[in-house]
Amino acid sequence: MNFLDIKDTQNLWIVFAMLIVWILPTTEQWIKKREITFTYGLIIGCIALSAIVQITNIQEFIYFQF
Repeated sequence: MNFLDIKDTQNLWIVFAMLIVWILPTTEQWIKKREITFTYGLIIGCIALSAIVQITNIQEFIYFQF
């Protein structure tokens, strides 16, 4: 058996996503407090690219008929 089961990995992703939501500022807070720079644009672009790559990741759907 692996060190982390699938369920454990999913739980870690959920915790990681929750930390991102709670810790990072919103886009409105970024615009009010900071000048948008190339670095922020690059970070947002990388996040958007990774989201697009994950959306296009096709996995096999297994349907069980009981």
